[in-house]
Amino acid sequence: MKVDMVMPQMGESIVEGKILKWHKKVGDKVAKDETVLEISTDKVDSEIPSPTAGVITELVIAEGETVSVGTLIARIETDASVSVSSKPVSTPSVQKKDDQKSAAVTPVKSASPSSAGSVDMVMPQMGESITEGKILKWHKKVGDKVAKDETVLEISTDKVDSEIPSPVSGLITEILVPEGETVLVGTLVARIGSEVGASVSKTETKKEEAMHFSSSIEDFQKQNQILTPAVKATVQSGALLSGGNGDRFYSPLVRNIAKTEGITMQELETVPGSGLNRRVTKNDIMAYLGTRRKGVFTPQTTRVAAVTSAVAKQPSEVKYGFNKERVEFIEMNNVRKLTAEHMRRSVDTSAHVYTMTEVDMTNIVKFRTKHKDAFEKREGFKLTYTPFLIDAMAKTLKDLPMVNVSVEGTTIIKKNYINVGMAVSIENNTGLIVPVIKDADTLNLTGICRAANDMAMRARTKKLKLDEIQDGTITLTNMGVFGSTAGFPIINQPQVAIMGVGMIKKRPVVIESSDGDDTIAIRSIMFASLSYDHRVVDGALGGAFLQRVTHYLENFDMNTPL
Repeated sequence: MKVDMVMPQMGESIVEGKILKWHKKVGDKVAKDETVLEISTDKVDSEIPSPTAGVITELVIAEGETVSVGTLIARIETDASVSVSSKPVSTPSVQKKDDQKSAAVTPVKSASPSSAGSVDMVMPQMGESITEGKILKWHKKVGDKVAKDETVLEISTDKVDSEIPSPVSGLITEILVPEGETVLVGTLVARIGSEVGASVSKTETKKEEAMHFSSSIEDFQKQNQILTPAVKATVQSGALLSGGNGDRFYSPLVRNIAKTEGITMQELETVPGSGLNRRVTKNDIMAYLGTRRKGVFTPQTTRVAAVTSAVAKQPSEVKYGFNKERVEFIEMNNVRKLTAEHMRRSVDTSAHVYTMTEVDMTNIVKFRTKHKDAFEKREGFKLTYTPFLIDAMAKTLKDLPMVNVSVEGTTIIKKNYINVGMAVSIENNTGLIVPVIKDADTLNLTGICRAANDMAMRARTKKLKLDEIQDGTITLTNMGVFGSTAGFPIINQPQVAIMGVGMIKKRPVVIESSDGDDTIAIRSIMFASLSYDHRVVDGALGGAFLQRVTHYLENFDMNTPL
């Protein structure tokens, strides 16, 4: 039996991943949980283990390629009687840098003749939290010809019904999931064979069209390209952009609705999109139609305003002078590019507000000093301040559950569980990952210590599992480890708050006694800040959260078992 490996989702907001290195080649034996490949996303570089024991029969995606979550990347044969060596399998090779922009992902030939030269269609992920989809209708049957971008099937999820286009031109060779069935994201649903056959000549290779569900860095840059001077001139003159030839992607469902409603491509380009990279969703176009019928939208002015806004939002359009002979140009790696996009999107999504307070950590400092040696001897790792902070945050979220939420459109999603993420610096402080301590409110202090240490160690060695970096409800970032006094972090989407703490430092403070007398004492003080989303968290709630965390830290029970 063949087992498919797909590009895993390494975080709630991750939509694609880049294959950095294959640790196995076609024909190699692999054990369950043995590392098969290494991938990179905007949140984490991670080694991906084999889901089963067997033999690698196909490597579908080459090193250096970036593909969408759920895309088929390899196959493993679990039947020991199947011979792989008798039928050699083409393996992808890393193309030269100059060729990567023009060359498309070419599916490798399968170990079985029936699937040779075929392209796999998998259940796509239609949203960040979508894990499965239901096949409503097949628009094609086995043996039918299909053109690239022609609708093959219609699916339904809990967020959207959508028509799914073919990634290539060819023939439908297999339909693996019938209508009415619900399957997980990434499940193989159909195969499309080449019209000209599966054999590929070494001397005359026909390049396959790029898989529609693949999204490379070049695609991302193209979708978010900066407007050219010619476009700027058009905007300044108040003229409308010529319609229909833009690079904005529209799903077949959106195109069909537009066609039915008589919306031209030029007008469609004026519709504001709420999807990834401003993509227009079904809800967007239906909302537009509602306002259009009321005469609210004026396409020309809307388009000019949208383009003007796009121009204003592009900081890289501004050119600054510098001595080119005394600088070094460093291209961002994949992680840095996508991290930059994620941070920019968070700032654009959440209405960031910041509040800060100082916390007297003297009791906790004394407690740690008293127990750290015995703790390290018993547990085998150091006792840090992070578990105390996570414990206080978890308790506060139980007291103030409306901070433990996320937002989708105009809907507030209240989480009835408390998962605290902690930012961990990796690769010599050149990257960042946020492992999540699940159900932190159910753990005692020792349990949080063990979980935090385990997560941090495996984050730095790329051993985290998928569910260990997903579904956080709030995040802690400790800037004090780098000597910073305070900072104001960016919210980790789709959460609505992140707490940042600075270094603990002894300072003179005024202490008021019970009889009202003031004295100056030396105390261990830490500054704590909260960045929160003002769309759903008002100042009173944000302030109350930080005040409550402070209460738990300053009134820490010195008799707490450890």
